[in-house]
This record gives sequence, structure tokens and C-alpha cells, in this order.
Amino acid sequence: MGGGPDLALAAADVACGRAPRLRAATSDRRVAAIRFYYPPADDCVIADVRFEKSGLPEQVVRCGPLAAAGEVKSPPPRGLMDGRIAYAIALAPDAAACRAALDEAGHALRVDVS
Repeated sequence: MGGGPDLALAAADVACGRAPRLRAATSDRRVAAIRFYYPPADDCVIADVRFEKSGLPEQVVRCGPLAAAGEVKSPPPRGLMDGRIAYAIALAPDAAACRAALDEAGHALRVDVS
């Protein structure tokens, strides 16, 4: 195994707006997952979006806001892609561990709306 680029990590870099780091894949297989977070109701005026770093598990390799103060956001179905307010990317040994890490990240997400 190995020899080619680690496409999951490269895709995570691209999703974050960074140039992909094309590192060689290793025989240590891992799963990557991304989750997008939405506001609690339609037409929320965003005041602040942040993650409490102390609440993030080590499997969350990247996370951040996708909405700025003053933007109006809605959850699906009204706001699908344009309703996203934050993201988190997890890297873990399996899909269940990724889901658990992204659930924890959701608990660490702080959204202030006005």
C-alpha cells in the first residue's frame, strides 16, 4: 500500500481553500469526513460563529466559521449551501469515530444570533 498521494487530506485542504499538500499515503488507513453546521432557525442575523477549542476532539483537524457578522442565514431547506455557518473536518480510523468527533465539534460550536 501507499505510494500515491493521500487524496482525503488533499481534498480537506482544498475544502478549506488551501493548496493541497500531496503527501504520500501510508498503509495506516484513515477516514476523513466533513460536516457543515447551520443556524438554529430561518433568517438568523449572525453576530458571531466560533468553536470552543477546548471542546474539540483531537480527530478534528480543521474547523472554522463560514459566516460573518451581519450575514443572514437559514438552515435547509431554505438555506442549503448558502445557509452554512461553520464546518469541521475529522480524520479518524473509521467512519464511526469521524461521526463521533463531528458530533463533539457541534457541541463546541458557539453561534450568536441577533
